Amino acid sequence: MTGSFRQRAEEYLQMRRRLGYELQTTGGLVRWFADHCDAAGIARITSEIAVSWAMIPKDRSSRYRWTRLHAVRGFAAYLHAIDPSHQIPPADLLPARYRRPTPYVLSEQELAALRAATATLRPGVKVATYRTLIGLMQATGIRPCEAFRMDDGDVEPATGVMTVHGKGGKQRLIPWHPSTVAALADYASLRDQPSLAHRPELLRQLHRHTIDHPMRRTCIRAAGHRGRPGRRR
Repeated sequence: MTGSFRQRAEEYLQMRRRLGYELQTTGGLVRWFADHCDAAGIARITSEIAVSWAMIPKDRSSRYRWTRLHAVRGFAAYLHAIDPSHQIPPADLLPARYRRPTPYVLSEQELAALRAATATLRPGVKVATYRTLIGLMQATGIRPCEAFRMDDGDVEPATGVMTVHGKGGKQRLIPWHPSTVAALADYASLRDQPSLAHRPELLRQLHRHTIDHPMRRTCIRAAGHRGRPGRRR
């Protein structure tokens, strides 16, 4: 093979991008592997070399190792088409074992404490915003990201039905209890007061990053919630 592995890696990634792939993660891994091969003086890729590199570092998850090997497999297939002496590592050499974390279900007492803890937020309008957000997710079971994407037009007050926008453009309808409709109407009236017209953020959708600090650092701490030992709160 003429040229360095890094040169071949750039050619491979350029070819993949022309096919429409973004390669945000894969691109970095392929370059990393190519530099590793060049530094080690490796002449051809073998399954053993690919697996050895994918196992670096030793304390990472099986999913992470699978991701590294998967990136190498695509690059190896490209090289194999040029020079059959390069091996393509089998896909099942490092299977990914993903275990979804057990969710923590808040009790009624913890939810009440969390809502009460919003009183520590400043300015005062944030209290209503976050208390309404918590109550809405509790009453409907919608995900935080779905609550953040809500617009006024997603709710039909006459029927008490909300249109939820999920992943991939999917939608579903959720009926609301009359108390939920009333709570959102009260919040909308507060938000639309002329005295708050100077706060443009009240007219924008919420975003995960904008609520992360007050919700995690202020409300949860004030509520005294600590979660399970050894896990995030």
